[in-house]
Order: sequence, then structure tokens, then C-alpha cells
Amino acid sequence: MRVRLLAAVVGLVGLSTALVGVAPAAAGPSGDQDTFCKGVVDLSLLFNSIDEEPTAKQQRKIDRLIGQIEDNAPPALVEPVSVATEAVRTGNFDDPAVEEAISTVDIWVADNCGYEVIDVTAREYQFEGIPETVEAGTTLFRFTNEGAELHELSVARIKGDESLEEILELPERQQESKVQSVTHGFAAQGQTSVAYAKLGKAGTYGAVCFIPVGATTEEAVETTDGPPHVMEGMFAEFEVTEG
Repeated sequence: MRVRLLAAVVGLVGLSTALVGVAPAAAGPSGDQDTFCKGVVDLSLLFNSIDEEPTAKQQRKIDRLIGQIEDNAPPALVEPVSVATEAVRTGNFDDPAVEEAISTVDIWVADNCGYEVIDVTAREYQFEGIPETVEAGTTLFRFTNEGAELHELSVARIKGDESLEEILELPERQQESKVQSVTHGFAAQGQTSVAYAKLGKAGTYGAVCFIPVGATTEEAVETTDGPPHVMEGMFAEFEVTEG
């Protein structure tokens, strides 16, 4: 059940996160709030489905959704949206201003777009706030790291009847065949991020963290040889039910 670690966070996951989340009360000058919300959600879910590079068709949809988001950006958030979309176009996420813009827009969508929001807190080495059951549909995981190390939230649907704990005991290749990735979030110490998920099928889902024990910086993710947090018990299972 290997998940994308930091390389993905600054790659596709960073791209999707950069564009999720704006929905204050007033709409932009040429559109409306509902159109804006749908644009940012659709774009984030699209990035969730891309493994490496987008196809030509996916790229055309990405370009259309970026335009939809920019055209409908609320006046108060035109600047952070512009910073985020420019980062997506250029692939430059190193600027601290980009992180600030992403944080600003993420908070708005969770607070104002009207989607189901699950607040998840990460500490060493556990998740807090994941409910036992969640209704199917578009769901936002607002992921806050209150620990001393880096943490991630990787959500996947379990395909068969085995429990998450049973799957985690299998070799990595077998794990991957038994789950379907749904969404991924990452948060440094003291930070909050938002991960968008389309929980379209009823069944059992799992949340795990594969950041290695002792990793307190992004660089340490690649160099620390500690076991993944999931081996210390940082995983949770929940049921998705039909609404």
C-alpha cells in the first residue's frame, strides 16, 4: 500500500493542492461562487487521477478549469488564486508566497463551499478525528499536523474483504494490488492542508502515514532510515456508506 511521499507532494499532489479551495460569500466579477467551487474541486479530483504526466485530453481539461477558477475568483482572493495558478503553470512551488496562497485558499473552500469536511489531526504516531463512517460523495480532509515530525494522510479504498491491518502485513507489491488510492495530504509541523476525495463507492477505506520515523524536514524524508509511521500504528480504517 505504498503511497506517494514527498516527491509526490511537491509534484502532482502539490499541483492539486495549489488549486483547491476558494469560496467566500461573494463571487468574482465574471462568475459565481458555485462555478468557482466546482472548478477547484473538479481540478483537484482530476489531479488525483493522474499518475505521472497528464494526457493531452487531461491537459486541455486542466487549462479549462484553471480559466474557470481565475474567471470566478472572488475579489478578496484574486491575488492568492493568481499566485497559486501561476505556480501550477510554471511548476514553481518553492516560493514561500506560494505556500501562503495555498493555505489561504484551502481554508476558504473547507469553510464555505458546503462540502463534507473531516478534520484530521496528526501526532506521533496516530490520526485523530477520522470517523467510523462517512457518507459517499465529495469529501474534504482538513489535515492538521500537531506533531513534532512531518506527517501525511494517504487515503485508499480497500478492494476486498481483508482489513487494513491484514493488508499492511503483506509484501508491498501485494498491498498495492488490494487497494485503490483516493487522495493524499501532507502537512509540516504546525501546518494545515486540505485533501479532496471523491468517495464514490461504499465499502472499507484506510488512512495511513508512510513518513519515516524521525523525519522532521522535507530533506529528511529521503535520508532518514527509520520505519514508516504506519509501522508504529499510524493508520485508521473507516466505512463509506451510501448517502
